Amino acid sequence: MLVLEEKGLDYWGHVMNPFDGSCLEEEYMKMNNKGTVPTLIDHRISLIETKTIVRYLDSMFEPLGKDLVNRPLVNNWVQQLTDWDDTFWTYAYMPGSNGRYLRGKLSEFKRRCIIARMERHPSLVPSYRAKLDALHKLLEDIRNPEMVNENMRQLYVLLDAAERQLAVTSFLCGDALSTADCMLLPILARIELADLTKEILEPRPNLLEYLQEMKRRPSFEKVVLKPQRSFSKMKRMLPTLVGIHWRSLVKSY
Repeated sequence: MLVLEEKGLDYWGHVMNPFDGSCLEEEYMKMNNKGTVPTLIDHRISLIETKTIVRYLDSMFEPLGKDLVNRPLVNNWVQQLTDWDDTFWTYAYMPGSNGRYLRGKLSEFKRRCIIARMERHPSLVPSYRAKLDALHKLLEDIRNPEMVNENMRQLYVLLDAAERQLAVTSFLCGDALSTADCMLLPILARIELADLTKEILEPRPNLLEYLQEMKRRPSFEKVVLKPQRSFSKMKRMLPTLVGIHWRSLVKSY
């Protein structure tokens, strides 16, 4: 959505709650057989991979940054940021009660939702089975210290490269914002949400200054900061948690 906002493209957005099983509903799974977010529908085109969506949107009219950014560098950053597993990091590193809930009750609720949908929608069993297998693998992998450390190492490599680049340019790929920035910024916001700013961002002053500057952009306020504040204050999560607890009690998946 950052790309949409920065390019001023008209769109209708529908916020999917990734925690309450909404992404597993039949209608959504038919659009996105992975049951993930985001999904972009443009007329008859349905795109589900973040990298593909970003590049598709940037191909509309003039690309972000125009001739003020290094285009091969943009493509390289988009690929590198896509290759890093942000979902794994969130499950492995989300601290405190939120992390325990994510890895525990929430994952069990999601597992039961998938199994219930498999019985309810037989034609989508292969997609649900793949989703269930992926969840089981994720929960197993985050218990592997070597994999957890490697994921963080990969993140540090990306952030260190960004730190060096931002010592030279105002944005990740030049003197204007590009799709690479639009992919990096949500990662930085997630680090803040996980309360790891002191550990990860403060040792990288260029990156921290860049993030503070980006927070002044209306697109970042709308797409990242506003939802993040709701999450932090539990405005969005509390009804979800209550709903999940109730549905678990009555076995309504």
